[in-house]
Amino acid sequence: MDYLTPEEHTKLNEELEGLIAERPVISTRIGTAREMGDLKENADYHAAKDDQAHNERKIKDLEKRLAAVTVADTENVPEGVVFLGSIVRSRSSTCSIN
Repeated sequence: MDYLTPEEHTKLNEELEGLIAERPVISTRIGTAREMGDLKENADYHAAKDDQAHNERKIKDLEKRLAAVTVADTENVPEGVVFLGSIVRSRSSTCSIN
């Protein structure tokens, strides 16, 4: 199970929205490159298709992760409990065993 703070969840959602917004830009690049002619030797077309595949893979990965996460309630953690986002200070102690 994957736990995220509310801030991390928001950040991942914003990243997902940015990737989704990139779809029409990449699609336009593919269309423009396609108009140049022969697709076999069209580097712009192949680069845009690679970018599209990479973008779609990242979108699917983020959607899958966000569907399975639990957003931790970091506001209502009892005093003295170590939880996600907690800052822990330790004291070193000397101990001798005979």
